[in-house]
Amino acid sequence: MLQNYFKIAYRNLLKNKVFGLINILGLAIGIAACLLIIHYVRFELSYEDFHQNADNTYRVTLDLYNGSEYVVTDCETYGPLGPMLKAQMPEVLDFVRMYHNESREVKVGTHQFFENRIYFADSSALKVFTYDVLHGNPTTALSYPFQTILTASMANKYFGRLNVVGESIEIDDDLYKISAVIADLPPNTHLKFDFLLSHTTIQKMWSWYEEYAWNGNNEYTYLLMSPRTDLAEFN
Repeated sequence: MLQNYFKIAYRNLLKNKVFGLINILGLAIGIAACLLIIHYVRFELSYEDFHQNADNTYRVTLDLYNGSEYVVTDCETYGPLGPMLKAQMPEVLDFVRMYHNESREVKVGTHQFFENRIYFADSSALKVFTYDVLHGNPTTALSYPFQTILTASMANKYFGRLNVVGESIEIDDDLYKISAVIADLPPNTHLKFDFLLSHTTIQKMWSWYEEYAWNGNNEYTYLLMSPRTDLAEFN
């Protein structure tokens, strides 16, 4: 019976070639569009899935008000917020602060470029987030001032090789020691960086930081929460 259906369909296509061609093209375009949409949606839903702690990691946001009037929600918060929450809220297992350092001049020998994917980050970054460490010790990689982590592409760009742990790189006239090299980040992440600088460097560079920290919301704050946390109650 099924074979007869195919024969009838084939004969109808031969009798109505133009109409049949339009239908086949429409079907092909529809299938292609459907597959593209499925691929796009799957990619968008896969953001940050490569992090082992993805289900328990949250970014803190800040609601700004002018008196009682709501103004905007900002994803950047205050520098001391992460340490304070970890100290006072038992649900918070750890925190990471990310401070975008914007465009900076990076130099190694004759290799000199302006880079804009540079962030200051706490030493817990490699604990809370899951990055593929190619060289270096992830436990101590950002523990001291003027340390930096490079992605593999940046190591090749400036040194022509991957294992550059222990080498120095100049960023805006400050010399940073390379403590680790990680694999390039996948495209399905909102945190896109090429350099991570140790957060403890900030206090060494900017004397005003401690005094100003509660007056400017300039840092992303991520919390690693206990799996048993009731988020509604925590908020």
